[in-house]
Amino acid sequence: MAASRFLAPYFGTSSVVWANVIGVILLALALGYTAGGRLADRFPNRQLFFSLGGVGAMILALLPFAGSLVLKGLSAGLLQTSGGLIVATFLASLLLFGFPVFFFACLSPFAVRLLSQEVSVVGARSGALSFWSTLGSILGIYVTSLYLVPVVGVRESIWIFSALLFFPSVAFLPKKIPVLTAFVLVFTTSFILVPPAKSYAAGQILHEQESTYQFLRVVENAEGTRLLTFNEGQGVQSMYNPRRVWTGAYYDYAAPLPLLKRFSGKKELSILVLGYAGGTLGKILRASAPKDMQITIDAVEIDPVVTELSKQYFGVRDDERTMYTMDGRSFLQQSKKQYDLIFIDAYSQEIYIPPHMLSTEFFSEVAAHLTPEGLAAFNINVVSNEGKLFQSAIATVRSAGLSVYDMAVPGSYNHWILASKQDFVAEFAPVTEDPLRNLVEYFSTNLHEVFAPSFVAPLTDNRSPVELFIHEEILRGMWGK
Repeated sequence: MAASRFLAPYFGTSSVVWANVIGVILLALALGYTAGGRLADRFPNRQLFFSLGGVGAMILALLPFAGSLVLKGLSAGLLQTSGGLIVATFLASLLLFGFPVFFFACLSPFAVRLLSQEVSVVGARSGALSFWSTLGSILGIYVTSLYLVPVVGVRESIWIFSALLFFPSVAFLPKKIPVLTAFVLVFTTSFILVPPAKSYAAGQILHEQESTYQFLRVVENAEGTRLLTFNEGQGVQSMYNPRRVWTGAYYDYAAPLPLLKRFSGKKELSILVLGYAGGTLGKILRASAPKDMQITIDAVEIDPVVTELSKQYFGVRDDERTMYTMDGRSFLQQSKKQYDLIFIDAYSQEIYIPPHMLSTEFFSEVAAHLTPEGLAAFNINVVSNEGKLFQSAIATVRSAGLSVYDMAVPGSYNHWILASKQDFVAEFAPVTEDPLRNLVEYFSTNLHEVFAPSFVAPLTDNRSPVELFIHEEILRGMWGK
């Protein structure tokens, strides 16, 4: 768990990253088991056994320092090449985690050899060793993912485990003082050389934190706009400037929707936002709605830390939305309420659409929660509307019985895909002030109905290769195709 989160700020936590982390760890385990067994047969003594554990712990203690250098170098040198994510994450996993895992893997067969001097108890002792080893792994998974990483931090978690693994090993070594001194030097070096970051390419860092779901960063740029980024920070999840509402980003292009003539005469407009993050969309919708229309927003955000940051840094107030801390699809399954507008802006690990939120079944649930004149608006990032991701998304939304329309956001890869139970006409109430007037004009001119080719199959809960399609879009963006 800590390994994947250590890579997340540089490479994200997609299936590619997980595959390489798991694959390298399994490879290191296999090699370590083999080497440990041979060493145990040749040198069956406790001093070598505990020395192996101590060496592994010392390498682990260096990871927060050496890791930052390795990851920066790999992310800068390989991510811009074809297949770069696969190669970079494999090398990063191998260089950072392969060696300590190898040494720790040597311990298991070594322990069996040392504990099995009597043939009659080999089975019982190897079984007990497997039991305690597995129990330790289970505790490690839960303690790391539920407490250490989100509360203490990734670097600190690694240092804690290195210390816990080192001191039991050194306790059984005859020459403790030199070994203890070496570990203290390694630990201190790693700690000193990894100061907390205070600056970032996008601006001044106001806050950094690991949550249960991702690495979070709040940055303030030179214009005083605060940005919320996840993991490697390639995209911006929310924007906030206390001096103005408009962002100049894709959020602004959703602003005309409350002004649609199909909503004229409504005293109250009910809105659901799946993926609320820092609340940028909610502020824009309130600013653009007619003055005599009451806006009620149900906001769904899966990460409770993001919700807290939205109040601390992004000016979100408790009275401007009803907050639900849960998965967006789970909310739809539990709610019976219908909405005039449903916004779907939920991304996992910064750039990935959760597969369960891009399927026929999901959009059927969305349709069931729309009022007869309601609209669903889905934010999607694509380099080309001829790619598999865009075409599959259109086919999927249409398979739920909805009419589908597309509006590309200028100067970005964002598209707002609109879905309606009825035929949609982009007619708006009169607007005189800018920039809202310009946004309405752009919306009216650039919205058009879209269809997917007949050979494109809708995505379903059973089959939704969204990550593969997104990787294709990333390569398109790299190569300008």
